[in-house]
Amino acid sequence: MKLFKGSLALILTFVVMTTFAVLFALFSVSQYHSLKQHAFNEAMVNLRAILMVSQSRVEKEIRSDDFNSVEREVMALNLLDDVRLSALVDDQGIVRYSSSFVIKGQLAHEQLEQFDEAMFRRVKMEEDPIILSDEANESIYAYYPIIFKRSENKLRPDRIGVLFAEWNLYRPYRLIKHSLIQDAVVMCVLIGLIMLSLFIALQKLVLSPLNKIKDKAHRIASGTETLSFNVEGVAELGLLSQALNRMNLNLSKSLQDAKASEQRWLFALEGAGDAVQDWDVINDQCYFSEQIKVLLGTPDLERVTWSDWMNAIHPVDREYVHRKIKRHIKGLSEVCRVEYGVNLPNGEKRTVLLRGKSVEWLGNGEASRFVATHSDVTVRRLMEDALRS
Repeated sequence: MKLFKGSLALILTFVVMTTFAVLFALFSVSQYHSLKQHAFNEAMVNLRAILMVSQSRVEKEIRSDDFNSVEREVMALNLLDDVRLSALVDDQGIVRYSSSFVIKGQLAHEQLEQFDEAMFRRVKMEEDPIILSDEANESIYAYYPIIFKRSENKLRPDRIGVLFAEWNLYRPYRLIKHSLIQDAVVMCVLIGLIMLSLFIALQKLVLSPLNKIKDKAHRIASGTETLSFNVEGVAELGLLSQALNRMNLNLSKSLQDAKASEQRWLFALEGAGDAVQDWDVINDQCYFSEQIKVLLGTPDLERVTWSDWMNAIHPVDREYVHRKIKRHIKGLSEVCRVEYGVNLPNGEKRTVLLRGKSVEWLGNGEASRFVATHSDVTVRRLMEDALRS
């Protein structure tokens, strides 16, 4: 299992902080678009209300031939914060009055970049106001019909012009952005404080007790300490300590039972004069009990190895013993039983019986562990040879 190297507190803090940041970003984007739409709808309502009043005043002043008041009314529209341009265009499409620096008496679509000649004709034809916006909803353009002249006996006015206004939404959109940025800064500070509190709490309540449990487990595993776990912290860590104590107690009891059983087994075999061999085939590590030194006549050796044992076997039998064990390791025999001769340093000859069996296997059927006993059968071999002769 691949382990991630990093502090649990840092990982959890990063995950929670990232989650908060993503959620807040999604919320902010959604809130921004919602507030923009609200500001756009509010601007549409305000523009309609303002232009309806201005339309009524301008028509009244035109009927009274008070064109100075008409000009003031057109110029007053531009005093509003979000109105970028206002203009009065007569029935010929000529600019009569404007809040922008344009040449009066010239065609509106040539002087005003935002003015749409098609919308102007449509308003004249239908006598209904038209309000539209650009694709980004950042500007609103309004065309309100203005009656310049109406004959008494005619239902349709003789001359219809347009009161044109452009409402720009840059200011409300900018205020929305600034407000959201301020909220984001406050939220980041709050998230930072929450993350710091979470990190400190995790460090104190979880990580510190876990490190104590880890250090305690290392000391117990190395045999330098046998005391029980006693860790303070959250309830789950207390339960973990209790579980580890039970596991430690059961493991110690199992190890003591296994050690006692192994000692009884070794005592029984060595009491009968037999030596024990335990060979880890995979790691090529071989263990011999102390009795093997007696059988081989090598009491001065500190530890008998596989090579020491093979070298002590009579050269005539050495290859045969090695072949028998290899056949058994490959699963070609049920039990490995072989006798071999040993020449002791004092010149005495001894016959040893090896009886072994595989106790652990690999997936391919070959043995991974081999256990055997070595017995001195010299007397029996001499008696058998005497009977045969």
